[in-house]
Amino acid sequence: MARFIVCQRHFIIGFFIGIAAAIVASSLFRVSYLTINKRGSFEIANQNDYNNSKHVESGIEKQLLTSHIDEVYKGNERGIKLAKSIRILCFVLVKPSIYLKAQAVKDTWGKRCNILLFMSSINDTKFGTIGLNVPEGHKNLWMKTRDAFKYVYEHYYHKADWFIKADDDTFLIVENLRYFLMSYNTDDGHFFGSQYKASRNFNGGGAGLVLSKKALKGFYHVTKDLKKCHPSESGAEDVYVTWCLHSLNIHPGDTRDKLGRHMFHQLTLQDEFYQKNKNEIWKSKVGRECCSDYSISYHHITLKFMYQLEYLIYDLRAYGN
Repeated sequence: MARFIVCQRHFIIGFFIGIAAAIVASSLFRVSYLTINKRGSFEIANQNDYNNSKHVESGIEKQLLTSHIDEVYKGNERGIKLAKSIRILCFVLVKPSIYLKAQAVKDTWGKRCNILLFMSSINDTKFGTIGLNVPEGHKNLWMKTRDAFKYVYEHYYHKADWFIKADDDTFLIVENLRYFLMSYNTDDGHFFGSQYKASRNFNGGGAGLVLSKKALKGFYHVTKDLKKCHPSESGAEDVYVTWCLHSLNIHPGDTRDKLGRHMFHQLTLQDEFYQKNKNEIWKSKVGRECCSDYSISYHHITLKFMYQLEYLIYDLRAYGN
C-alpha cells in the first residue's frame, strides 16, 4: 500500500513537471521563432501587429504575409542571407480582373521579392489586389502610382529596405537588383531605373522605379502638396515621379555596369539587342554588348516569355560551365 502511494505521488509530481516543461519549451520555441524571422520575408515576426492591421479586414493577408524566402532559396545560403539583409518590396500595378500577367509575375520573379503587392482600383480578396481610390485608365496612371507609393510608405516603410514599382509586363531579376544595391545605403536618397532624356531627365517606368527609404519618405511628403512637383493630376507617371524627386535633389542614378552596359532595360530583350533608343542618356551598343551580364530588368515581356525567361535564367544549365 505504501509503495502504491509513493508511486502515485511520483506520477503526480512527474505529470506536473511535464506540463511545466512543455510550457517553458513552447515559450522558448516562440522566442526562437520570432528571432529567426525578425528580418525574414513578409514580416512573420510581426504577425500579432499584422493581425490588428487593416489588411485582415480586406482579406488579402494570405497573399501578403507568407514566409517564403527560405523555401525559394532552399539550399542556397548565400541567396537567403542576401534576401534577408537587403529586403525588397515590389509592387505591380494591375487592372481589375485582368490577372493573367499578374499571375505570371507571382509564379516567376515576384516570389523572390521579400514583399510582393498588387495595386488596382478595387480590392480583390481572391487574387490579393489592394484597391486604391483611383479610377482606371491610362490618364490616371500618375495618380495610381503616386497613391501606390503612398500606401507602401504608410504600411511598409519599416518592413523593407528598398521599394520598386514595376508593370505586369516587367521581368525583374531580383538577385541582380540586390547585388547592385549592396553598394548603396538606403538611408541616402537614391533613385534607380532606365534613364531617358527630357527637359528634366527621368527614369522610364517600365524598367522599374527603385526608391531608397529616404527617397520614398521624401516622395510621400512632397506629393502631399500637389503644386510642389507636378502640374496636374494626369500625365506620365515616370516623368512625374522623377520630377517630384528632383525637387528633393534626388536624381536618377547611374545604372550601368563597369563596362558601360545597361542593367535596366526599358525595351524588350530582342529590341535591346538590335536597335538603339535615341532618348537614352547613355548610348548602348547593339548586339551582345547591349546588356550587362548582371542585368536587372526587361520591359514589354509577353505572358509566355515571362515563363520562358524563368526557365532560361534559373533552370537552364550548360554542362561543364
